[in-house]
Amino acid sequence: MVFLPHKALVPGLASGVLSVVIQLFLYGLGANWYFSIWALLPTLAMLVFSFATIWRLKAVQGGLIGFQQALFATFTVMVVHALFSVAGEWMVYNIIDPNFHLSAAEVKMKRILESMETYSRWIDYSDGDKDEIIQTAQKADYQFYFKNALSKFLLASIIYFLFALILASILKKEPRP
Repeated sequence: MVFLPHKALVPGLASGVLSVVIQLFLYGLGANWYFSIWALLPTLAMLVFSFATIWRLKAVQGGLIGFQQALFATFTVMVVHALFSVAGEWMVYNIIDPNFHLSAAEVKMKRILESMETYSRWIDYSDGDKDEIIQTAQKADYQFYFKNALSKFLLASIIYFLFALILASILKKEPRP
């Protein structure tokens, strides 16, 4: 069983490009959409592309794929996706709309206040706690710098490696001795 990297690079590129397209579409709808549950669509697409890549490799190889090969293929798709996804987000914040961090701060502040209101049923916030949370959120820098992009890429790669381990262990099918 020989694995050619391009068999995972192409789905990774497709997933990455789709991620950027979805991000730009959500950006076009506004910051509320950009930071909504719909922002998880690229991750879902990446998982589908990863699954399909292993499934296709299994089909080409007579229904068999080893754990290492499945892991490498899946992780390749995921890392290429993460690279495009983070690059797309960096472009939104720094090239397309350099003031987008202001919209991000506004949406995130609104959501913090909403969640504080929701959780106040279970958490007894003192006035000092509420003020401290609000001040901390207001002081935060919502700009997406290159170092943020690098950190996000590295963290995504670690998390995606865990996803790849799980997916590869589920979908592997070793030949019987």
